[in-house]
Amino acid sequence: MKKPILIFLLFAQISMLAQISKDSFIVNYINSGATPIFSFFGEDKVYLDEETLKINNYIGSPLLFDSWAEAEVTFSDGKKIYIPKLNYDALSDQLIVYSKKLNNKIPLVSLDKNSVDKVLFKTDEGNKLFYRLPALTFNDTKPKMDFFEVFASSPGKVYLIKSYYKKISHNRLSDMPYSDSQQAYVIRTYAQYYLKNKDGIFIPLKLKKKAVFRALADSDHEKDLKTFIKKNKLNLSDPFDVQKLLEYYHKKLKAQ
Repeated sequence: MKKPILIFLLFAQISMLAQISKDSFIVNYINSGATPIFSFFGEDKVYLDEETLKINNYIGSPLLFDSWAEAEVTFSDGKKIYIPKLNYDALSDQLIVYSKKLNNKIPLVSLDKNSVDKVLFKTDEGNKLFYRLPALTFNDTKPKMDFFEVFASSPGKVYLIKSYYKKISHNRLSDMPYSDSQQAYVIRTYAQYYLKNKDGIFIPLKLKKKAVFRALADSDHEKDLKTFIKKNKLNLSDPFDVQKLLEYYHKKLKAQ
């Protein structure tokens, strides 16, 4: 009797997942076993809900966005799919699908990230474009994450990227709000920009004018770049303005 029951449960899960998208082939991109987001809890089925966090003394969330976002996912095979509710797990570098609310708990599954090319999130803060870029060259330790926010209009112009990641720290809090225990697990968010230099290497960057020129380390073009900044009234604390400067810079390099 177990086999028919398992087949029924599998069919029910696939049917549920198919309903979240306008294109039923999303089931082809779901990770085998529907990888849970909180796998470090060691449970077969894990739910991201306030009660679970409280019980386990977790403060914060592994998810990057506060609210689930509409998203357009482009896969490496060229197919595109619309997902009504998607988020990015910056702990495990996974794209998490909100499949269906059930009894006030949220079953979550992850997409097979190796099949994803890019994702356009429509967040409360505006559109955010992420590319999976596993083959980039960095001057220091490569980020553990493969997904980066980009500010370019096309893949060939990715000169500035932003890496998001989260870490869990074990804190002892005298005023721990979730339980009588003083041991808490705090999930904190970190972000780092990287700039592509003339050698094609990505350098860690702070969005400041001096930092940009320090990272480029190209005195031959510095005067020209400063003129471009002034003429176009660029603000180098704005990533999109930094991207404009870098597009101009790399275009000049290619013309040489």
